[in-house]
Order: sequence, then structure tokens, then C-alpha cells
Amino acid sequence: MAKRGLLILMCVFTLTIGLMSAQDAKPGADGVGDKLFPQSGNGGYDVQQYDLQIMWDNVTGAIDAQTTINSVATQDLSTFNLDFVGFDIIKLTVDGKDTTFTRKDTELTVNAAVAKGKTFETVVAYKGVPGQVPNSITSGWYAAKDMVIVLSEPVGAQGWFPSNDHPSDKALFTYEITVPKDFQVAANGMPGKPFENENSVTYKFTISKPMATYLATVNIGKFKTTTQTGPDNLPIINYFPTDFTDPAKAFTRQPEILTFLSEKFGPYPFDVSGAIVANRELGIALETQTRPVYGLDASELVVVHELTHQWFGDSLSVASWDQIWLNEGFATFAELLWTEHDRGQDALQKTVRERYDGLSGIYHFTKAELIGQLASGQLPDVVLSSDKIGQLLHLLLDSAADKADIDKVIAQLPASGTSVRELANLIDMIPVKGELTFKTFDFYRFNAIITGETLPSNAESLVAENQHGPADIQNSGMMFDNSVYQRGGLALQALRIKLGDDTFFKVLQTYASEYASKNVTTGDFIALAEKISQQDLKDFFKRWLYDQTMPPITELGLS
Repeated sequence: MAKRGLLILMCVFTLTIGLMSAQDAKPGADGVGDKLFPQSGNGGYDVQQYDLQIMWDNVTGAIDAQTTINSVATQDLSTFNLDFVGFDIIKLTVDGKDTTFTRKDTELTVNAAVAKGKTFETVVAYKGVPGQVPNSITSGWYAAKDMVIVLSEPVGAQGWFPSNDHPSDKALFTYEITVPKDFQVAANGMPGKPFENENSVTYKFTISKPMATYLATVNIGKFKTTTQTGPDNLPIINYFPTDFTDPAKAFTRQPEILTFLSEKFGPYPFDVSGAIVANRELGIALETQTRPVYGLDASELVVVHELTHQWFGDSLSVASWDQIWLNEGFATFAELLWTEHDRGQDALQKTVRERYDGLSGIYHFTKAELIGQLASGQLPDVVLSSDKIGQLLHLLLDSAADKADIDKVIAQLPASGTSVRELANLIDMIPVKGELTFKTFDFYRFNAIITGETLPSNAESLVAENQHGPADIQNSGMMFDNSVYQRGGLALQALRIKLGDDTFFKVLQTYASEYASKNVTTGDFIALAEKISQQDLKDFFKRWLYDQTMPPITELGLS
């Protein structure tokens, strides 16, 4: 009797606990509440790994895909959401069981209950042609003729695989990408041995450390693979267009760049590095983890920038998108470090001054640089009167040439008029003392003289630089402006001068080490800098990161 009574009590207790758990279960949030992208990401679970299987049709551009997502529930879930745009969903299972779902805009709601702390597997099979992702700066899967390029910052990943599409939920990744036999695949991570089918090849890649979804990339085209060796025998595996020769030697210097960055920031954080170069100019590059994606127009400083992101942006990822200066400011600062390393102190100071002035809408050119710009073939073949050509010459040269010398050349102009394309030759005839200085408004005046357009009376205020602190990001339109990049980079240069190299680089290396594979905020960096330096840096960071007005250039060691 006693045992039977105990069994009844245990059953009642277990049932009660189950009812309480069911009552406590709630839908996972349909967004993480990011300041700039509120619907990005989802609540209630933590993704551990994505396994992506994709078959690509080069004729239609469609993909037939399956994404397997292994997660841990962080609350009792009645339903949970994934970020996903487009496609026909063929099948969806949770722990092997067919599961119903609903869709609205970018949200895929999965009708499955999961207990807190439970590991569960979601499998989504889908097919269709990848489309555009609303509000993403780069839209994810981009298809051109016989080519696919994937750039997904900040929310483009949801346009080609279902995900918890926010950098605060990083996970491991594997890829199996199947393409026709005359194509190759370049993706993140360590490549495996391709598997040949009858008419296709399956390429495999593995990411061995957690990665934010926007850093995932799959690129399909005609590639040749080259290898290099970086610091500590790091394998560097590159995917280049078949006829690529690296004319600027930007990628040839990757081992040297990675060695230099490792000395400054600490050991490279991943097991492989390299580059993916698309067979076209892109105008942008992206720090896709372990293997950034570039266009044919990439420069050496762009390679330095994207490789720096492997530490700051990839290993250390922002907790929210308004903290983006922690990615871009750090990578831009590394450009200054490389300039100093490669070209010396004078080149560093010149670059710092140019970037500081550029933030104020002031630009400097040597006479040779100006002539080079004007002779590049970009000017329209328009014939203007001597008066208009004279206005252009004074606009371009008044800051560093005697007006009498300018007027002497103007007096020799033919009465029939002169082509704008002759400006370079005319300027070459005029003596100049020092550098030429321009404001942003001067470029608008230059265009107005050529086109005959009348500038509005408030034009100068309309083109004024929109200054804000790099950490003061109020909307997505501010994420990638000069304040985030250039002022963010200069803030770190000012901190370097304030702390001295020994303390400053100790801060950077400790920051990279302590927060490896984690998410970071500006507060984390400030607290660590104060702890290591034993200084109160709150006023310094307020002025450089949050105030609208830039601190004086003297804090950058210049006058």
C-alpha cells in the first residue's frame, strides 16, 4: 500500500509539473529588439549549428535546399520564429516530426513546443529563386550570369537560408553545395574533398568557430585555387577568377599582412584564412569569416581592412548593430597601422590629417593629384566660355596659386571657348604653392558651373558634413558613414597617443583574447581600457565616440 500510494503521489506531482511547464510556455520573441533592426533575430533559443545543403541550377538560378538547425531552448517555448524570406517550403520538421508553420513578412513561425534547456533540431526543406531582402544593405544571394556572390550584411542571410539572423546568436556552420561540373564553389571555412556525381560536384566547407549569420557566404563561379602560408603555419586558401593575376599585389601580401596584424592584435583567431575574388568590380568588400569576399577593384588597404575584421567583427561580434563602430572603426584604424608600417611616420601623419579634414568636409590635393583626377577622362566633353573656364580655374587654384598667374592663363584662352577636358593642361601651366584645399561645397559649385545649374541659396548647408559620434548611431542610414569608419579609426589613434603604445596594444590584445567568439559592446571596450590603463577615460570616449563636434586635431599629435 505504501508503495502504491507513493506511486500515485509521484504521478500527480509529475503531472502537475508538466501542466505548470505547459502553462509557462510562451512564444519565442519575433525579434531581439535591435535598435536598428527590431525584427532581426528571434528569442527563446540559442542556435548551436547550421548545416546547409544547397543544389544550384545555373540555368534558372533556383536552389533546392535544406537547412538543419540545432538549437537549445532558453525558455519554455510554445512556438518559435526563424527569419526567412521567399521560397516554397517543402517540408519542416522539429526533432523528426512534421510541424506546421505560418509566415508573415520576414517571420517564419514554427508551431512546436520545446521545454527550456532542451536541445532540438529543426529541418527546413525549401526551393525557389533567392530574392531581395528588405532593409539589408547587401541583399544576400546575388546572381549574375554564371556567377553567384553572397554578401549578407546586416540581414541578408534570411534571404537564402532560415536562421536566427542577428549577430548576437553565433553558431557553427557546415556547407554542402552542389553545382554543375564546370563550376566551382568558394565559401567560408576549411574546404573538404569535393564529391563528384554524374553531372555535378558537391563542395563541402566547415566553420569550426562560431559565426554570425551575416558572415556566411557561398560563391559559385569559375575559380582557380591558390595557397599561401601565414603566421604559425596558417593555411591561406584563395579563390580567384581563372585569369586573375593580382596586379596590385594586394593578395600576394596576405601572409605579411596577417603576420603584422597578429603581432598587433594577438594570434589569428581561426584555423584558415584567404580570399574570394569575384570576377567583377564590386565597389565593396565584406569580411565573411575566414575568407573575405572582394571585387577586382580591391586595394591593399581594403585587404588590410577585411583581414582586421577577422579579429574585430568576426571573432568579436557586435551585440547589436548600433555598435558597428567596433567593427568598422577598428578595421579602419588598422589601415593607419599598416600605412605607418609600410610607408613610415610621415605617411601616417599625412593620412591622419587627410581623414580628419575629410570628416570636416575639407580635402587636400597636390597639383599633380588634381591634374591626375582631371585627366582621368571623367569630365564631360563640354565647351565653355572663357569666363566659365576662368571660374573653374579660380575655384580649383585660388587656395594655393596667385590670382595674377591664373588670370594670365585665362587671358590666353580662345574666344571660341575651351573644352572642360583642357583643364588639366591649363592647370599644369599655373605655378602652385603647396597643397590645394577644397570643401565639399566646392565640388558642387564645380559641377554647377559646368552644367549651368543654379544652386539653391541653402546649398552649402545641405551638403555640410553630418557629424555625429561613431558610437551614436540612431538609424540604419548612419551605420556605414564616415563618422563610423574614419572618426572611429581616429578615435583609436587618439587613444593610442593618450595611452602610449605599450598600454594601448595591451588593451587591444586583451580585448581580442577575452572576448574571442563572443559579442561585445562599446561599454565592454571602455571598461577594459580603463582597467588596463588605470585611467578614467569616460570623458575621452564621450568626446570621441558620442559628441557631435570632433575633438581637436592636437589629440592626434598634429597641429
